[in-house]
Formats: sequence, structure tokens, C-alpha cells
Amino acid sequence: MLVDPSSRPEVLAILPTLGSNLNTLQACVSALKNTKFQKTLSILIIVNNPEIVLEPIEGVSLVYPGMNLGFNGGLVFGSQIYDSNFVWIIQDDVFVNSETLSLLIEDLSTYPKISMVSPRRIDAHGNSVGACGGWTDEMGQVLGLYTEPRDTNQFNNDPSKLSWVTGSGSLIRREMWDALQGYDLDLYPLGFGDVDFCNRAKVQGFEFSVSRLATIEHNQTLSSTPLFLKHFLILNSASIFAEKKQDLWKESNILPTVDFQIISKIAQSASIILPKLTKLADAHILELQEKIMNLEKELVLNNSELVAIRQSLVWRFTIPYRLIREKLRHIFSKLSR
Repeated sequence: MLVDPSSRPEVLAILPTLGSNLNTLQACVSALKNTKFQKTLSILIIVNNPEIVLEPIEGVSLVYPGMNLGFNGGLVFGSQIYDSNFVWIIQDDVFVNSETLSLLIEDLSTYPKISMVSPRRIDAHGNSVGACGGWTDEMGQVLGLYTEPRDTNQFNNDPSKLSWVTGSGSLIRREMWDALQGYDLDLYPLGFGDVDFCNRAKVQGFEFSVSRLATIEHNQTLSSTPLFLKHFLILNSASIFAEKKQDLWKESNILPTVDFQIISKIAQSASIILPKLTKLADAHILELQEKIMNLEKELVLNNSELVAIRQSLVWRFTIPYRLIREKLRHIFSKLSR
């Protein structure tokens, strides 16, 4: 049942977005609204693009922070505004089905020691895709990725073997979320938030796992985050995570000596510039890709022409003359030295 988030719902679905792909966002929200759930659910959209205003969506709360808080910041901000028993992490390129939430709740009810459960990822045809989690070493380097469990009946045999579960679509008990203060804001604006969150959770004794039956369709190509920016940010966040893991997640020593209004204004301006820059970079990459494709086509065409020439009668008959010509060239080059 959809309710206003101010009524302290059982589940608060938080969806940070830049809102640049409205069709995908609408499909994502429509799927959320079709959720079959006996208890209360609230959908909260954090609009991270300060230049857009979305059309009102019935049954959904829209919040405009006035700057790009990033995915991690949007989750933290949304959880600070409204309280709930569970936080449900939603990306704007994720499509849940009507049973996803009920199945996630069932997992957490069946295994009370588990505080976070991640759904399995499928494509539009129902095939398993993407990682459900993975492992990191003590230096913060990724050792491997965990895909769909081979036997769903062996759910939660040993959750300590996973270093993290994928955050997108995950349902988290509020006690765990608040104890860890949500995703790390240093990993701005996205990337490795779930890896860091779960690594810190293990230090504090929290457990997490992959759902037995709950699934989501996750199409990362439809994300509102530009591709160029996304690739850079994931690498950047991976580096920050590794550094912080080695330092046991010590708090930053940077002091907020700058006036908050100045910080807010600069952050807002940066939020506007960043998407414009990445759109330009994406356009440049597409242009380069098109040039490469044209060169590859030209190379294939030239190769096919060369093969045809070599297979021709003229080419075969003139082989002796070409060999003599090359021999004479070699002799004359020696004489000219």
C-alpha cells in the first residue's frame, strides 16, 4: 500500500536520479507502484539535477535538494528526511516486479540475523545477468564477482564468504542503515557505495546475503548517468575505497571553515557544469567510435579487394615479373651505396 513518507512507512524506497532519461524513470516508478505489498510503502525520488523540475507523480514524493548530491548522497539525504523500518535502494535503471519487495521481506523474516538482502539480477528475458556481490582483499582490491547462486535452496549457508552484495534493489533494516550512517559520502557521486557499506557492516557484525527468489531487471545502459562520467567515477571511487579500507575508514580531517552558503552555491554550480561536461565527452567518444567503425569498414573493404586481386589470373601471371623487379631494386640499392 502506497503512503506518504511522513507517516513512517514500513519500507521507504529511495530513488536518486538526474532525470535525464524520463522514459526509463517513468517505467522504473511505474513498476514500483505496481508492487504487491500488504504493509506500507513510500516512494521518494531525489532529483539531483538542479536544472529540471519533474511533472508530479501520483503517490510519489519528489524532493529537490538544489544540487547534485550523487547517488550515495541522495540515499543518505532521503533517509534523513523520513523514517522507516526498512530502506529500499532503487536506481533509475532498475525495474522491480510486483513480488520483489514481498520476497525480500520474506528473506529477512526467515533469517532474522540478516540485515541486508540483495535481489538476483535478470534481463528482459528472465536470464541471470550481472553480479550479485563479490569479494575484496584486505587492501581493498576486488578479487572476484559473485553471480546467481547455483542452488537457491542453499541460501545464506555462509554469508561471511561474501565481502559485499550489490546494493541496487537491496532491502536494508533501518538499524543497520543508521548504525553505518548509510553510504559513504566520500564516494561521490557514485561507485563502490555498496562495496564499502558491506565491508563496514562486517566490521560491526552485520550480515547480508543474496535473495533466494527475489529478482530485478537491471539495464545499466539506460542509466541517467552519462557513460563517460560513470566509468571515471567507478574507477575513482574504487581508488578511494581501497585507500580508506587500508586506513580502517578513519574520519576525514578536513574542517568546514568555508561559509555554508558559499559551499552550497559552488556545489550547485558544479552540479550544473558536470552533466554538460560529460555530455560533451560522451559526444566526443561517439564521434571517435564512428571514425573507428568507418576505418574498420574501409580496412575490411581493402582486404577483400586485395584478396580478389591476388586470386585473379593477372596477379598469378605477373608473379615472376614482380619478383625480378624486387631483385633488381635490391641490386640497384646496393650499387648506389
